[in-house]
Amino acid sequence: MPTPGALSHLSPGALLALLLIVAGLVLVEIFYILALRRALGNCSPTSRTMDPGMVWLLIVPIVAQVWMFFVVLNIAKSLGNEFRLRGIPTGDPEPGKMIGLAMSVCGAAALIPRLLPSLAFVTIPALLAHLVLLIFYWTKINGFSRMLDWRPAAAAPGYPPSGPPVAGPGGWPQGPPPGGWPQR
Repeated sequence: MPTPGALSHLSPGALLALLLIVAGLVLVEIFYILALRRALGNCSPTSRTMDPGMVWLLIVPIVAQVWMFFVVLNIAKSLGNEFRLRGIPTGDPEPGKMIGLAMSVCGAAALIPRLLPSLAFVTIPALLAHLVLLIFYWTKINGFSRMLDWRPAAAAPGYPPSGPPVAGPGGWPQGPPPGGWPQR
């Protein structure tokens, strides 16, 4: 447990570097949460199994390790519901679920040494795996959001009665983007 003056031995330059690193990590986390929120926001209210604002609970340090499991499961269900509603074919009924759960498990495994110090050797591999899987999950969720951007929903419950603009100059594109959907 650090003492109140635990950082007092650091030089001002080292303290500034530490502060910049922490600020950078918080900024990356905010962008990650915004991406998850966008994915849920792209789903119609009838397809969502979680309110998009609930992902902000991931900013709370210890709560985030447990809440991430709920976020991953609810985003996967919401995306699956929305893809079915819009008629977008996917090979997975709950997109992103498996990689998201693997990421969440690795993040939780990195906390095990806090509970059982004899398992300290788990920390570094679990954190590295969590980081790699987080990058893959984030990329996958962004890809799903782009798919929903490319195939807007027709007038359906939760959307304005007029629906999205039709294809044409200034309208929404219809069908897959040039070159097809991103393969991941």
